[in-house]
Amino acid sequence: MTRTIIVFLEYKDSEEWFGRELLSDGKILYACNDTINVVTYREKEPDYNEIIIVKYAENTMCDDAVERLNQFASKLKSYKVFQVKPYPQSQIDLMNKGIKNGATSKTKNQERVDLDELPVSFKRVFSTRDTSRPYIMLFFNKYRDVPIYPEDYKGERKKTGLEAYMEYGKHASKYQGGVKASMYLVAKFKKTIVSDIDEEWDMLALARYPTLAHFKKMVTTPTFGDRGIHYQAGLERNVVWGTFPYEEFT
Repeated sequence: MTRTIIVFLEYKDSEEWFGRELLSDGKILYACNDTINVVTYREKEPDYNEIIIVKYAENTMCDDAVERLNQFASKLKSYKVFQVKPYPQSQIDLMNKGIKNGATSKTKNQERVDLDELPVSFKRVFSTRDTSRPYIMLFFNKYRDVPIYPEDYKGERKKTGLEAYMEYGKHASKYQGGVKASMYLVAKFKKTIVSDIDEEWDMLALARYPTLAHFKKMVTTPTFGDRGIHYQAGLERNVVWGTFPYEEFT
Protein backbone atom coordinates (compact mmCIF):
# COMPACT_ATOMS: atom_id res chain seq x y z
CA MET A 1 0.00 0.00 0.00
CA THR A 2 1.44 3.37 -1.01
CA ARG A 3 1.92 6.21 1.44
CA THR A 4 2.69 9.87 0.76
CA ILE A 5 4.28 12.22 3.27
CA ILE A 6 5.22 15.88 3.32
CA VAL A 7 8.40 16.71 5.25
CA PHE A 8 9.37 20.15 6.59
CA LEU A 9 13.06 20.61 7.46
CA GLU A 10 14.73 23.54 9.23
CA TYR A 11 18.48 23.02 9.51
CA LYS A 12 20.94 24.22 12.09
CA ASP A 13 23.17 26.95 10.67
CA SER A 14 26.27 24.77 10.30
CA GLU A 15 24.51 21.86 8.64
CA GLU A 16 24.37 20.99 4.94
CA TRP A 17 20.94 20.29 3.47
CA PHE A 18 20.30 16.61 2.99
CA GLY A 19 16.54 16.11 2.68
CA ARG A 20 16.37 14.94 -0.92
CA GLU A 21 19.21 12.48 -0.39
CA LEU A 22 17.68 11.09 2.80
CA LEU A 23 14.31 10.54 1.10
CA SER A 24 15.56 9.39 -2.29
CA ASP A 25 14.29 5.84 -1.85
CA GLY A 26 10.79 7.18 -2.54
CA LYS A 27 9.36 9.09 -5.49
CA ILE A 28 9.76 12.79 -4.76
CA LEU A 29 6.66 14.60 -6.01
CA TYR A 30 7.79 18.09 -5.04
CA ALA A 31 10.80 19.68 -3.36
CA CYS A 32 11.86 23.26 -2.68
CA ASN A 33 14.84 24.80 -0.93
CA ASP A 34 13.58 28.33 -0.28
CA THR A 35 10.36 29.03 1.63
CA ILE A 36 8.68 32.05 3.20
CA ASN A 37 5.93 31.66 5.74
CA VAL A 38 3.15 33.92 4.46
CA VAL A 39 0.23 32.99 6.74
CA THR A 40 0.24 31.18 10.08
CA TYR A 41 -2.38 30.49 12.72
CA ARG A 42 0.31 30.21 15.39
CA GLU A 43 2.60 32.87 16.80
CA LYS A 44 5.47 31.73 14.57
CA GLU A 45 6.11 29.21 11.80
CA PRO A 46 9.62 28.71 10.37
CA ASP A 47 10.80 29.62 6.89
CA TYR A 48 11.81 26.00 6.33
CA ASN A 49 15.02 25.30 4.41
CA GLU A 50 13.45 22.38 2.55
CA ILE A 51 9.92 21.09 2.05
CA ILE A 52 9.66 17.72 0.34
CA ILE A 53 6.65 15.64 -0.70
CA VAL A 54 7.54 11.99 -1.29
CA LYS A 55 5.53 8.89 -2.18
CA TYR A 56 6.55 5.44 -0.96
CA ALA A 57 5.48 2.18 -2.54
CA GLU A 58 5.12 0.45 0.83
CA ASN A 59 4.25 1.49 4.37
CA THR A 60 7.46 -0.03 5.74
CA MET A 61 9.57 2.13 3.40
CA CYS A 62 7.79 5.21 4.72
CA ASP A 63 8.32 4.12 8.32
CA ASP A 64 12.03 3.63 7.60
CA ALA A 65 12.27 7.13 6.12
CA VAL A 66 10.68 8.70 9.21
CA GLU A 67 13.05 6.74 11.43
CA ARG A 68 16.03 8.06 9.43
CA LEU A 69 14.75 11.60 9.96
CA ASN A 70 14.51 10.95 13.70
CA GLN A 71 18.12 9.77 13.70
CA PHE A 72 19.20 13.06 12.10
CA ALA A 73 17.22 15.20 14.56
CA SER A 74 20.42 16.60 16.13
CA LYS A 75 21.19 18.36 12.84
CA LEU A 76 17.79 20.08 12.70
CA LYS A 77 16.32 23.11 14.46
CA SER A 78 12.87 21.74 13.75
CA TYR A 79 11.08 19.29 11.50
CA LYS A 80 7.65 17.82 11.02
CA VAL A 81 6.06 15.12 8.91
CA PHE A 82 2.45 14.71 7.78
CA GLN A 83 0.78 11.92 5.86
CA VAL A 84 -1.40 13.06 2.94
CA LYS A 85 -3.36 11.41 0.15
CA PRO A 86 -2.93 13.13 -3.24
CA TYR A 87 -5.90 13.55 -5.54
CA PRO A 88 -5.70 11.60 -8.82
CA GLN A 89 -3.97 13.52 -11.60
CA SER A 90 -7.17 13.33 -13.66
CA GLN A 91 -8.96 15.36 -10.98
CA ILE A 92 -6.20 17.98 -10.91
CA ASP A 93 -6.33 18.15 -14.72
CA LEU A 94 -10.05 18.95 -14.48
CA MET A 95 -9.32 21.72 -11.98
CA ASN A 96 -6.72 23.20 -14.30
CA LYS A 97 -9.07 23.02 -17.25
CA GLY A 98 -11.60 25.01 -15.24
CA ILE A 99 -8.96 27.57 -14.24
CA LYS A 100 -7.86 28.00 -17.86
CA ASN A 101 -11.39 28.23 -19.25
CA GLY A 102 -12.57 30.65 -16.58
CA ALA A 103 -9.63 33.06 -16.88
CA THR A 104 -10.67 36.67 -16.42
CA SER A 105 -9.27 39.63 -18.36
CA LYS A 106 -9.63 41.86 -15.30
CA THR A 107 -5.91 41.53 -14.55
CA LYS A 108 -5.10 43.47 -17.71
CA ASN A 109 -4.55 47.22 -17.91
CA GLN A 110 -5.59 47.98 -14.34
CA GLU A 111 -3.84 50.12 -11.83
CA ARG A 112 -2.12 47.90 -9.31
CA VAL A 113 -2.91 47.82 -5.61
CA ASP A 114 -0.04 49.49 -3.76
CA LEU A 115 2.20 46.99 -1.98
CA ASP A 116 1.70 48.92 1.27
CA GLU A 117 -1.94 47.76 1.19
CA LEU A 118 -0.92 44.10 1.20
CA PRO A 119 -0.10 42.06 4.31
CA VAL A 120 3.44 42.44 5.63
CA SER A 121 4.11 38.79 4.78
CA PHE A 122 3.55 39.47 1.07
CA LYS A 123 5.94 42.41 1.21
CA ARG A 124 8.57 40.01 2.58
CA VAL A 125 8.11 37.84 -0.50
CA PHE A 126 8.28 40.60 -3.09
CA SER A 127 11.09 42.64 -1.56
CA THR A 128 13.68 39.91 -1.16
CA ARG A 129 13.25 37.54 -4.10
CA ASP A 130 13.95 37.52 -7.82
CA THR A 131 10.49 37.97 -9.37
CA SER A 132 11.50 35.99 -12.49
CA ARG A 133 11.74 32.73 -10.50
CA PRO A 134 8.98 30.10 -10.69
CA TYR A 135 6.79 30.31 -7.59
CA ILE A 136 4.52 27.79 -5.86
CA MET A 137 2.15 28.59 -3.00
CA LEU A 138 1.74 25.71 -0.55
CA PHE A 139 -1.15 25.82 1.87
CA PHE A 140 -3.01 23.75 4.43
CA ASN A 141 -6.68 24.50 5.16
CA LYS A 142 -8.97 23.57 8.03
CA TYR A 143 -12.61 24.45 7.31
CA ARG A 144 -15.29 25.45 9.77
CA ASP A 145 -18.27 23.12 10.12
CA VAL A 146 -20.51 26.18 9.74
CA PRO A 147 -19.14 29.39 8.18
CA ILE A 148 -19.08 32.57 10.27
CA TYR A 149 -20.13 35.74 8.43
CA PRO A 150 -20.18 39.29 9.83
CA GLU A 151 -23.58 40.21 11.25
CA ASP A 152 -24.02 43.01 8.71
CA TYR A 153 -23.15 40.83 5.69
CA LYS A 154 -26.04 40.98 3.19
CA GLY A 155 -24.78 38.53 0.56
CA GLU A 156 -25.37 34.81 0.12
CA ARG A 157 -24.38 32.74 3.13
CA LYS A 158 -23.05 29.26 2.43
CA LYS A 159 -24.07 26.33 4.62
CA THR A 160 -20.63 24.83 5.32
CA GLY A 161 -17.12 26.17 5.68
CA LEU A 162 -16.00 24.15 2.68
CA GLU A 163 -18.78 25.61 0.51
CA ALA A 164 -17.82 29.13 1.59
CA TYR A 165 -14.17 28.55 0.77
CA MET A 166 -15.06 26.99 -2.58
CA GLU A 167 -17.08 30.12 -3.41
CA TYR A 168 -13.95 32.16 -2.82
CA GLY A 169 -11.97 29.59 -4.81
CA LYS A 170 -14.21 29.98 -7.87
CA HIS A 171 -13.53 33.72 -7.79
CA ALA A 172 -9.78 33.33 -7.21
CA SER A 173 -9.36 30.71 -9.96
CA LYS A 174 -10.45 33.24 -12.59
CA TYR A 175 -7.51 35.43 -11.63
CA GLN A 176 -5.19 32.44 -11.45
CA GLY A 177 -6.15 31.61 -15.03
CA GLY A 178 -5.48 35.20 -16.02
CA VAL A 179 -1.85 34.88 -14.95
CA LYS A 180 -1.45 31.32 -16.31
CA ALA A 181 -1.38 29.69 -12.87
CA SER A 182 -2.35 26.07 -12.27
CA MET A 183 -2.79 23.57 -9.47
CA TYR A 184 0.37 21.51 -9.05
CA LEU A 185 -0.86 19.07 -6.43
CA VAL A 186 -3.92 18.71 -4.17
CA ALA A 187 -4.16 16.21 -1.32
CA LYS A 188 -6.36 15.17 1.56
CA PHE A 189 -4.72 15.49 4.96
CA LYS A 190 -4.46 12.12 6.72
CA LYS A 191 -2.55 12.54 9.99
CA THR A 192 0.37 14.06 11.86
CA ILE A 193 3.38 11.73 12.05
CA VAL A 194 5.96 14.09 13.61
CA SER A 195 5.23 17.57 15.00
CA ASP A 196 5.47 19.55 18.23
CA ILE A 197 1.65 19.53 18.26
CA ASP A 198 -0.90 17.08 16.85
CA GLU A 199 -1.97 19.17 13.85
CA GLU A 200 -5.22 18.50 12.07
CA TRP A 201 -6.09 19.81 8.60
CA ASP A 202 -8.55 19.04 5.85
CA MET A 203 -6.49 19.59 2.74
CA LEU A 204 -3.11 20.45 1.28
CA ALA A 205 -2.72 22.22 -2.07
CA LEU A 206 0.07 23.65 -4.19
CA ALA A 207 -0.72 26.40 -6.70
CA ARG A 208 1.93 27.01 -9.35
CA TYR A 209 2.69 30.41 -10.93
CA PRO A 210 5.03 30.78 -13.92
CA THR A 211 7.01 33.37 -11.95
CA LEU A 212 6.74 35.34 -8.74
CA ALA A 213 5.93 38.35 -10.94
CA HIS A 214 2.78 36.57 -12.16
CA PHE A 215 1.66 36.00 -8.57
CA LYS A 216 2.39 39.63 -7.72
CA LYS A 217 0.29 40.76 -10.67
CA MET A 218 -2.63 38.67 -9.44
CA VAL A 219 -2.67 39.77 -5.80
CA THR A 220 -2.21 43.45 -6.69
CA THR A 221 -5.25 43.42 -9.00
CA PRO A 222 -7.83 45.68 -7.28
CA THR A 223 -10.77 43.28 -7.71
CA PHE A 224 -8.89 40.13 -6.66
CA GLY A 225 -9.93 40.28 -3.00
CA ASP A 226 -13.60 41.09 -3.64
CA ARG A 227 -14.88 37.77 -2.29
CA GLY A 228 -12.50 37.51 0.61
CA ILE A 229 -15.53 37.47 2.90
CA HIS A 230 -16.12 33.81 1.97
CA TYR A 231 -12.44 33.03 2.58
CA GLN A 232 -12.63 34.39 6.12
CA ALA A 233 -16.05 32.85 6.80
CA GLY A 234 -15.11 29.35 5.65
CA LEU A 235 -11.67 28.87 7.17
CA GLU A 236 -11.17 27.88 10.77
CA ARG A 237 -7.44 28.30 10.22
CA ASN A 238 -4.78 27.92 7.55
CA VAL A 239 -1.04 28.09 7.06
CA VAL A 240 0.68 29.15 3.84
CA TRP A 241 4.23 29.14 2.52
CA GLY A 242 5.56 30.77 -0.60
CA THR A 243 8.05 28.33 -2.08
CA PHE A 244 10.68 28.33 -4.80
CA PRO A 245 11.10 24.84 -6.24
CA TYR A 246 14.22 23.00 -7.20
CA GLU A 247 14.66 23.27 -10.96
CA GLU A 248 13.31 19.77 -11.68
CA PHE A 249 9.95 20.70 -10.10
CA THR A 250 9.35 24.00 -11.87
